[in-house]
Amino acid sequence: MQPVFDGHNDALTREDHELLAAGRSDGHLDLPRMRAGGLLGGIFSVFTPSRRERKRPLPRRDGVIEFELSPAVDHRRAAADASAAAGRLLALERAGHLRLGRRASDLDAARAEDGSIVAVLHLEGAEAID
Repeated sequence: MQPVFDGHNDALTREDHELLAAGRSDGHLDLPRMRAGGLLGGIFSVFTPSRRERKRPLPRRDGVIEFELSPAVDHRRAAADASAAAGRLLALERAGHLRLGRRASDLDAARAEDGSIVAVLHLEGAEAID
């Protein structure tokens, strides 16, 4: 089977990360389905969602439609959300469910040694950075 690397997933945004390791019936992915599908690893995104406020479109005379931006995300909330999601990934690594990928050679090593899924942590947005 040709190994696959997932370019983006939001699995860490769910608080039930134990189900990510054990398997779940809903959601886009979990580790058992990743292994069964030949997924070598992926980019695990960490982000703080903005408040979901329905914005009214602002039509312009030139035909372009603009939307108001959502309010800025509070830094403290963003840092707490990002830390919690990153902690979920570290907990999965400590439990032996996956490897944290820090360099490209980690993918090669996982493939050659034991076939562990390699997770690359990705911070989406800059709200959590001080």
